[in-house]
Amino acid sequence: MNGILKVLPMLFTYLVSYIMLMEIDKKCSLIVKIDSKLKIKKSYKPVFYSSSALILILIFAVIGMYFITMSETFFYILAGLILGISLNFINIAKKN
Repeated sequence: MNGILKVLPMLFTYLVSYIMLMEIDKKCSLIVKIDSKLKIKKSYKPVFYSSSALILILIFAVIGMYFITMSETFFYILAGLILGISLNFINIAKKN
């Protein structure tokens, strides 16, 4: 039960960032513009987005452990934000 309460901020931030970016993308197609500028094969774009999200989370984890004292809740919120954005990019890349 305690583990679920620790991860709850990440899940909430993931959901909010996913929905907000989806609504922003419907209005101004921001993700399609960014997606078209990348010189990566179409089949590799979802892999690129997911691996870059994991690398970003790993970088923030290392920074939080060794350089800056970062609370667990802040790290979970940051990870949820990164995951929400990257999964939105993956869904748009699969559609196009």
